[in-house]
Amino acid sequence: KAKHVTAIMINDTTLFTCGGNSKECAIYDFVLRDWLPLRQCKYARSKIGTFFDKYEKKIYCIGGEESGFAVNKCTYFDLEMNEWFRIPNTYGKHGGHPTVWKHPNHRHLLQVASYATNSIETYDLRMAETVQWTRIFDVG
Repeated sequence: KAKHVTAIMINDTTLFTCGGNSKECAIYDFVLRDWLPLRQCKYARSKIGTFFDKYEKKIYCIGGEESGFAVNKCTYFDLEMNEWFRIPNTYGKHGGHPTVWKHPNHRHLLQVASYATNSIETYDLRMAETVQWTRIFDVG
C-alpha cells in the first residue's frame, strides 16, 4: 500500500498524484470521478516536493525519499507531452516534502528548500544542459 504519496491540484477539478515508494502517477478528475493513468515517473520516491507551473504545464518533482533516506533527484512531468524529464540533481538531499517554487519575478528560477538540508537551492531552467543548482542559504 502506498504511503506518503505526493498530491498537487493542477486546476479546480484535477489532482495530480505520484510517489508513495512507487513509480505510479495519475490524475484524479473530480468531474468525471475517475482516475486517469499517466506515464510512470523515473524513480520510486515518497515525500517529494512538488510545484505546478500553470503557464508551462509542468509539474516539478524535487527530492523526496527512497527507502526512508533523503535524495537529491530532480524531474519534471510535462502534462502536454505526458512525458518525464530529468534535470540536474540538487547539491543537498531534500527529503520530507521539501518546498518547491519559482521565483516570482524570474520564472526561470526554480527553488527548493528543506529542513533536511537547512538550505535553499536555486536552479536556472534556462541552463538545462549543465549543472547549476546554487545553494543560496546554508546555516550549520
